[in-house]
Amino acid sequence: MKQSAAAVQLDRLSPAKRRLFQIMLEKERVRKKAAARSTLPTQSDATPPASFAQERLWFLQRLLPDSCAYNIPAAVRLQGELDRPTLDKSLSQVVERHQTLRSHFAEVGGRPVQVVEPAGALEIPLLDLAEVPQRDRQTVIQQHAQSQNKTPYDLATGPLLRPLLLRLGIDDHALLLNMHHTVTDGLSIGLLVREMAEIYAAMDEGRTPELPELAVQYGDYAAWQRAELTPQILEDRLAYWRETLAESPPALELPTDRPRPPVQGAVGARHFFRIGSQLEARLGVLAARCQTTTFVTFLAALNVVLHRYSGQNDFLVGTPISGRGKPELEPLIGLFIDTVVLRADLEHHPTFLDLLSRTRESTKGALGHQDVGFDNLVDAFQKDRDLSRHPLFQVVFSLQVAPMQPMTSAGLEMTPIDVDSGTARFDLELVLWDLESGLAGLLEYNTELFDPASMVRFEHHYQQLLRSAAEQPEVPVDQLSLVTPAEQYEILAAGRGEMPQGQHGTVDDRPIQDQIALHAGARGDAIAIIDGSQQWTFAILEQRVARLARQLN
Repeated sequence: MKQSAAAVQLDRLSPAKRRLFQIMLEKERVRKKAAARSTLPTQSDATPPASFAQERLWFLQRLLPDSCAYNIPAAVRLQGELDRPTLDKSLSQVVERHQTLRSHFAEVGGRPVQVVEPAGALEIPLLDLAEVPQRDRQTVIQQHAQSQNKTPYDLATGPLLRPLLLRLGIDDHALLLNMHHTVTDGLSIGLLVREMAEIYAAMDEGRTPELPELAVQYGDYAAWQRAELTPQILEDRLAYWRETLAESPPALELPTDRPRPPVQGAVGARHFFRIGSQLEARLGVLAARCQTTTFVTFLAALNVVLHRYSGQNDFLVGTPISGRGKPELEPLIGLFIDTVVLRADLEHHPTFLDLLSRTRESTKGALGHQDVGFDNLVDAFQKDRDLSRHPLFQVVFSLQVAPMQPMTSAGLEMTPIDVDSGTARFDLELVLWDLESGLAGLLEYNTELFDPASMVRFEHHYQQLLRSAAEQPEVPVDQLSLVTPAEQYEILAAGRGEMPQGQHGTVDDRPIQDQIALHAGARGDAIAIIDGSQQWTFAILEQRVARLARQLN
């Protein structure tokens, strides 16, 4: 059978470009489907209701008023000649365009409503740090961004946007934009920065900014959402979930380094890693063979590791979705992101191929019924709130495209800065970024439960499972190896009495250069050292150690 011209051209693209093209096609399909529905009506009510997601965060903030779990930090490096008044006006115009950025919440009848303040001129506070040496600037930016992020918000008074400009040098600044999650999400941060850049450039060039007209505001969306999901309509749409979550499985019980506290904290840490290009390509071939996606393949592998760690065959995992199913919402800043619940099924010893099929179907069904919303699922299926863990699921998986890219505005280089929030809303979250250079990974974890070494080991097991699945997809998942070459070496060495018997990571009295060489040989691409924004793999570290040894000799 002959392939279509489009299919032939798609085959010629690199794996990264092919994935981006497929994402664009899926986004266009969603756009056309949404455009076929009625458009959102505008509201005249000065105090629109909170959306379902906003109401849940409002409730959580009242329950834990000192929590910073839902503070969203963002930062942009501004290099070049900066016009501060123009920057102030640029942010002021963005805030004027998007009502949610100047809103807070009042309580009416026991429920929150949005209160939108009049637009006004903003002056971004300035902190002069020009005395800081250039080598320390990145660290200082992180310190101030994290300090901002540790201050709770008062949702009843606002403001819920806290900008701060750091002056690092004559032509070097960093703009910190801390917001509460009730008024923003990941895509919204990218929108905010891009609109600021366009307004800044337009002012410099004496022209009108080229920005899309906003047909609705966030309050219109919240009112429409409430009107659309009446109790009767919601009950009808819950039918799928009543079947899917029937006899809902117990909470996922991963082995932790410490007992779970009675109230789950939000202190977190992160572990970065990369998926090798060869492994990614092999998994791409496997996904194509099974007529599924990269998302499903990596989710299925995660489910195997969670199954092997917990011993559970049936559990729930969450995944975020954009929540912007209507075209009017795409240029709007606000809280649209939602979470879909995915049920993992590893009963009856499936092969990895079988699991891919199961995961594909469960993901398709869940995404097809995402309009119910996570908050309504919690109300329907988890009446008794357990404060020691996140409702319904404790682990989240996502495959994302970076929401912000470097850009230039009126000669000003604007580069997004990854800020470590120091928080974790779940026990464990695995994020994969689909970049042109390949897949980058992040494990964000709750430090009340897990130690850094446990997350390094978890990442190693996940990558080993990916390799095992790519090599032997017909093998039952319980037989796929999680043991890395380094662990195999330690187990064999312990059996020969060459090192103390114990878990991976037991104290080793061999010279440090020998230990580095061991890990470089087994897992050269694994991260050995993280210092701020810099990372060294074991292979690079071994080279540096050898170079230093030669100089000392």
